[in-house]
Amino acid sequence: MFIQKLTQRIGLFTENSMHLLTKNNNPQRALLL
Repeated sequence: MFIQKLTQRIGLFTENSMHLLTKNNNPQRALLL
């Protein structure tokens, strides 16, 4: 249970980081996400 929660959190964090990176690098593309 704990590991599952941890994995979920890491997944969310990674997703947010990727989204921020995409937004910073290419604002036009971030709008499509």
